Amino acid sequence: MGAAALALACGFLAVVDWCQLVVPIQQSFEASGAAELLLRQVPDMAGLFALPWIGVLGARIAPQRMLLGAGAFMLGGALVMAMSPVISLFVAGVALLSVGRVIVLSVAVAMVAEAVQDDRRRASAFATLGMMAPALELLAPPLVAWLLGHIGWRAVSGVWIGAGVVVLLASRLACAGVRNPPAVVRTPWAPLMMG
Repeated sequence: MGAAALALACGFLAVVDWCQLVVPIQQSFEASGAAELLLRQVPDMAGLFALPWIGVLGARIAPQRMLLGAGAFMLGGALVMAMSPVISLFVAGVALLSVGRVIVLSVAVAMVAEAVQDDRRRASAFATLGMMAPALELLAPPLVAWLLGHIGWRAVSGVWIGAGVVVLLASRLACAGVRNPPAVVRTPWAPLMMG
């Protein structure tokens, strides 16, 4: 369960203060207003695209493997974002990072739900996990502001690269600790979305 919680924290970290970065990124690439709008919408669109696939693939492969794939998506997307010379490549990196983030959040929650069987302990576990998002919302803005002021927006990609690496390591830890991996809970509308 610790590996899932660690991955979940990294998934939350990948979304905080995105809007704070859009304007510096747009100015860096000298992009149009339409590109700024696209930058604001791509994370949500990519995440929405990933959701039905999580339900479909969750019944076929172990959640630890899905977590491994999510870490690869996050790491690959962050690397593309950090090194992209043009806005179109940067947007592709944002999409990859967002897909990985949604997979991490969905799979990690399912893994925690499967690991904690007792109702009282489960409520306590989810209450603890629920505190991660507001805690990161408080801690991340000063870090992002400092990085923007002293280094630049590409340094924030370094934080996301680190989050992707941690998710990869957490998935390996989860694979080592589980002999019979539980199946990820299907989203009820995934078969409808996938045809």
